[in-house]
Amino acid sequence: MAPCDLRDVCSFFRTFNTSKDPICIGFIRKFCGGDDSARCARKRFLRERKTEAPPDMMPSGRFYRY
Repeated sequence: MAPCDLRDVCSFFRTFNTSKDPICIGFIRKFCGGDDSARCARKRFLRERKTEAPPDMMPSGRFYRY
């Protein structure tokens, strides 16, 4: 599958793309890499609310706690 079409504008991807956190790496591969990008909560948030999701919202819809 092709990578997510929102990668270039997604604050989650821009913020966590270089993270060494295994959870972030998994989300990047699964959602931003394309396999589950259609199920991404960040995409749904953008489509429903017409604004980008908070930067710490994970593609699963949960929030990343630093």
